Amino acid sequence: MNYQRRRFNSNTFICLFICLAYFSTLKAQDPYLVWSDEFNGTSLDQSIWSFQLGQFNDCVHYSTDLPTNTTVADGRLQLIALEESYQGYDYTASVIKTKHTVNWRYGRVEARIKLPSTDGFVPAFWLLPEDEQYG
Repeated sequence: MNYQRRRFNSNTFICLFICLAYFSTLKAQDPYLVWSDEFNGTSLDQSIWSFQLGQFNDCVHYSTDLPTNTTVADGRLQLIALEESYQGYDYTASVIKTKHTVNWRYGRVEARIKLPSTDGFVPAFWLLPEDEQYG
């Protein structure tokens, strides 16, 4: 095979430089904060967060709004599962959501979450659509 080395002339270099300069300024979207909760204070902001109460999804626990299952202190939200008899279940836990208070279409979500390494409970952080079309 006979390969020829192609040389860039000055016009090709200038065109390439202009294209790179133009495309480097394009962005999908400008990053800006649309919502945050730093959990400052001593209780959950119930104008944003609501509790999902009862038993659902075949869980072994009963979801409550008891203060022993949800605490806010030092900028941290703690959702605590406890072994205790309540409403015929052996465990209580807390499930909170922002349904109908906070939603947006596109963006990046960040959360710092520390999960326990225990058997039984499966802690979860879910992002669900507002209209519940997925269950």
